Amino acid sequence: SGAGSSGLVAQSIGGGGGVGGDVTSTLNSSTDDNSSNQGFITMSLGGDGGSGQSGGDVTWTSGNSQRFALATEGIHAYGALLQSIGAGGGAGGSSTQNADITSESTYSFGSISSIGGSAGHAADGGTIRIGTAANQLRTQIETQGTGSAGLVAQSIGGGGGAGGGSATETSITSAYGDALSFGGSGGGGGSGGSLEVRARGTITTAGFQAPGVVLQSIGGGGGLGGSSISTSATSLPKSSDDESTSLSFGSSKAGQGGGGGDGGIIISSLSGTVITRRAGSDGLLVQSIGGGGGSGGTTKTTTSLQEGSGWGSLPVSLSFGAGGGNGGKGGAISLRSALGLKVGTEGNNAHGITVQSIGGGGGRGGAVSSLASNGSDTDITLGAAIGIGASGGGGGRGGDLSIGDDDRSLSLTVQTRGINSPAL
Repeated sequence: SGAGSSGLVAQSIGGGGGVGGDVTSTLNSSTDDNSSNQGFITMSLGGDGGSGQSGGDVTWTSGNSQRFALATEGIHAYGALLQSIGAGGGAGGSSTQNADITSESTYSFGSISSIGGSAGHAADGGTIRIGTAANQLRTQIETQGTGSAGLVAQSIGGGGGAGGGSATETSITSAYGDALSFGGSGGGGGSGGSLEVRARGTITTAGFQAPGVVLQSIGGGGGLGGSSISTSATSLPKSSDDESTSLSFGSSKAGQGGGGGDGGIIISSLSGTVITRRAGSDGLLVQSIGGGGGSGGTTKTTTSLQEGSGWGSLPVSLSFGAGGGNGGKGGAISLRSALGLKVGTEGNNAHGITVQSIGGGGGRGGAVSSLASNGSDTDITLGAAIGIGASGGGGGRGGDLSIGDDDRSLSLTVQTRGINSPAL
C-alpha cells in the first residue's frame, strides 16, 4: 500500500559499456641549424568506449487453472511492471595534442595528429512474453494511486555513446607544417525487443495519470559525434633562403552521429475489460518507436602562416562536417482479441485506445568553421580555406498497423467520457 510499492516487477537490465580513456599529449622540441633536413611527427589516440550488454527476455505465464490478482494503493505503484532494458554504450575518450616545435633546419617538416575514440554501441532490449497462444494469462489488476498504471510492458534499447572529442593546438617553426584532428564517431542505439502479450481479465485504475495498459518497444537514440578542433600557427625558419616556400596545412573532421535503434514488433491479444477513472489515464497504449539519430560533431580549423620570407607561402585550412545518424524504424503492431475487449475511460485527456508506430528523427549535421590567414612577407602570398558541411540523417519510417485478423473479426468496445478523449 506504500508509494512505489508495485504488485509485480520483473526486470532484466544489461550493464553499460565503459568510457574510453582520455589522452593528453604535450610536446616541446627544438633543433639547431647543423642539419639541413628535420622531421617531426606526433599522434594521440583516445580510447574507444565499450559496448553495452543486452537486456534478457522476460516471461510471465501461468498454468491452466492459475489466476493472478494484484492490487496497489500508493502513488507510482504499478500493478505489474515488466521491462527488458539494453544498456548504453560507453563514450569514446577525448584526445588532446599540444605541441611547440622549433626547427632551424633549412628544410623541415612538422606533423601533428589527434584522433578521438569511437563510442561503444548500445545493446538491444530483450523479448517480453505475457501468456502464450495456447494459454492466455488470467489476471485481475487494480490500482488506486496517482501515476499507478495497471500493466506496463516495455523493451527499451540503450542509447549510443558519444564519440570522443579531438583537439590539436600547435606552434611550429618549419618550412612545412600540418595539424590534423578527427573526432570519434557516435555509437549506434540499441533496438527495442518484441512484445507478445496474450492475457485476459480485468484491469482497473483509479488515480490520475494512471493508464490501464502500456505496451512499448523503444529503440535507443544514436550517440553524438565527437567534435574536432585544429589550431596551428606555422613560421618559416630563420635559416631559410629567399628561394624557399612555406606551407601550413590544417584539417579537421568531426565524428559521425550514431544511428537510432529500431522499435520492435508488438503483438497484443488482450481480452476482458480495461477501465480508468481519472484524467490523463489512457485505457490502452501500444507504441513501437524508433530512436532518433545522433547529431554530427562540430568541426573548426584555424591555420595561419606568419613571419615567413622567401619565394612563396600558402596556408590551407580544410574542415569537413560530420553527418547526423539515421533515425530508427518503428516496428509493426498487431492488435487482436481472442474473446473480445472492452475499454472505458472516464477522465479528461484520457484516450481509449492508442496504437502508434513511429520512426525516429534523423540527427542534425554538424556545424563547420574554417579559417586561413597569411601574414608572411613573400613574393607570392596565397591562402585557402574550405569548409564542407554534412547532411542531416534520414528519418526512420513507421511500421505497419493491423487491428483484428483477416480470418477472424475483432469484438471491440471503446467508451470515453471526458474532454479531449478520443476512443481510438
